[in-house]
Amino acid sequence: MGSNVKVGAYAIIEEGVEVGDNCVLESHSILRRGTVLGNGVKVDSFAVIGGNPQDIHFDTNALTGVKIGDRTIIREGVTVHRATKTITEIGSDCMLMAFSHIAHDCSVSDHVIMANNALLGGHVHVGPYCFLGGGALVHQFTWIGEGVMFGGGAAVSSDVPPFTIVVEVNATIGLNLIGMKRRGFSTEVISDIKHCYHNVYDNGNSLKANAIHCLETDLAKTPQGLAFLKFFERDNKKGYIQKRQKNKEE
Repeated sequence: MGSNVKVGAYAIIEEGVEVGDNCVLESHSILRRGTVLGNGVKVDSFAVIGGNPQDIHFDTNALTGVKIGDRTIIREGVTVHRATKTITEIGSDCMLMAFSHIAHDCSVSDHVIMANNALLGGHVHVGPYCFLGGGALVHQFTWIGEGVMFGGGAAVSSDVPPFTIVVEVNATIGLNLIGMKRRGFSTEVISDIKHCYHNVYDNGNSLKANAIHCLETDLAKTPQGLAFLKFFERDNKKGYIQKRQKNKEE
C-alpha cells in the first residue's frame, strides 16, 4: 500500500494487491488479487477490478492480474477482468466512465476515454488518445489504432486504422480531424494523414494492398502518416472497417 491512500467504507482489497501513492478507493470498490494500481488512481464505488475472466476454460488458480497506470479514473460500476495468461493492462491518464467494461487480456494505451457502457471483448488492443462513445462495442481480438473516435453505439468486429471516426457497424466516415487539432497536430501532419487515408480508402482494390503500395512508393511524409499506412502491415484476419456508403437521402 502506497502513501496517502484513501480507502472508503466497505472497500475490499484482497491479498496480492499493490496500490500506489495518492490513490482513492471509494466505498464498496473491490480490488481482486493480482491487481496493481499506479499512483493517483481513483476507483469509484461498486467498481470491480481484477475479477475472473468470463472464459469457461479459465483456471481460477492462474497467477494473472490487472495493471493500471498513473492517474487513471475508474467510475462507478466499471469492471476490468484479469487476464487468462498474463496481464490485462490499462495505461495512464485514462478515464473509464460508469459501467464500462474491459475484458480479459486487453491492452488499453494512455489517454483513452471510454464513455458509459462502452464494452471491450477479450484480447482487444486500444491505441493512445482514443475515445469510445457511450455504448460502443468492440469484438474480441480487435485492434484499434491511435486517436480513433467512436460514435455512440458504434460497433466493430474489424480492425480500426489510426485517426479514423467509427460509426454504426464496421464503418468509418473519415478522419478524426477535431481530435488531431486538439492534440496540436500541424497542418502539414493533418494534410499528410488525409493524403494517406484517401489513397488507401478511395483507390479501389483492397485496403491492405493500397496501403502497401503507398509504403513502397514512400507516399507518407510525416511519422503520423507513416503510422497510418503501417497499421495495415499487421497480420490481420479480421479485415478493416470500411468507408460508409451514403444513403440517397444524404
